[in-house]
Amino acid sequence: KFLPNLRTGYTAMALTLARQTQPLRPEKMLQLGHHILKAGMFRGHASSDLGARELQAAFLSLACGDPSPGLACPRNLHSPLTKVSRLLLLAGADPDLSTVTDSGENQSLLALHASRGHLDMVSLLLEFCAQVDSTALSLACRAGHLEVARLLLVCGALGVSEAMREAAAAGHLPIVKLLSE
Repeated sequence: KFLPNLRTGYTAMALTLARQTQPLRPEKMLQLGHHILKAGMFRGHASSDLGARELQAAFLSLACGDPSPGLACPRNLHSPLTKVSRLLLLAGADPDLSTVTDSGENQSLLALHASRGHLDMVSLLLEFCAQVDSTALSLACRAGHLEVARLLLVCGALGVSEAMREAAAAGHLPIVKLLSE
């Protein structure tokens, strides 16, 4: 019987994507990050100065140049891949990147993920020093995402009064209580 080695397959797919002559589209950047992680590239090969994750991030950065568009690819906005997003951020993606929402507005990634209740992504972007603005807090409160609002408040989000109005108008009493403390 033939038993394939999945790590070898993921490595081959990552190398194929990395060798493209054209710049990678955002979806392909996300795929490349996924294949790098699934292949476990550079595990056990880390030098004394760099760990496997740093080598993976360097490989991704060299393969796609600026990895920021991968963070804002539609697939990652609707159903975030936090491990791949962490790799993209380690590779130098901008945590303050703005993207166009479904309604056509420009919005920071932090505000977009806050409005959708993606707590893991909000936490990840804050870990990589994304700028906390009042828009993110207001959107999280309007949508009723209590834990996201709590995290943004801990990180120094401004615009509490506006966020309180949004939460009250939407009927989110636990958030109003949180904001009034």
